[in-house]
Amino acid sequence: MMFRVAGLMLMRHPTRWLLGLAIPAVVAFSGGEALAQDEASTVRALLRDLKSSDLERALSAAQSVGRYPRERARIVAALIAAIKTGEWPRCGGDMRDAIARTLVDLRAKEAVGPLLELAASGRTIDHECVE
Repeated sequence: MMFRVAGLMLMRHPTRWLLGLAIPAVVAFSGGEALAQDEASTVRALLRDLKSSDLERALSAAQSVGRYPRERARIVAALIAAIKTGEWPRCGGDMRDAIARTLVDLRAKEAVGPLLELAASGRTIDHECVE
């Protein structure tokens, strides 16, 4: 018996044809799991860098971490913690601004309270270093 699929002639039994379709589907789904694991490890590294006293590293992490919406809950919690307790030896306003912008990009409604507390505290989000 012959089958024509996507311009290819497949011979023999139809179950082999189905098996030929199932194998690529399994590979595609397992690739998605690998991508999620890669994203999780990247987010872990970025959240670790967010706590760094090295301004460039922490600022880069604050600006980059929003690119991983699958890890949104962990990211938002870490950003809120950083905006509440984070202190940087210089350019703290720039860091707080970057964190606030990332929270806005993530549409983190749960961050409204902490952001209002930040505004009321008098700690600045004005640019002190980065132009």
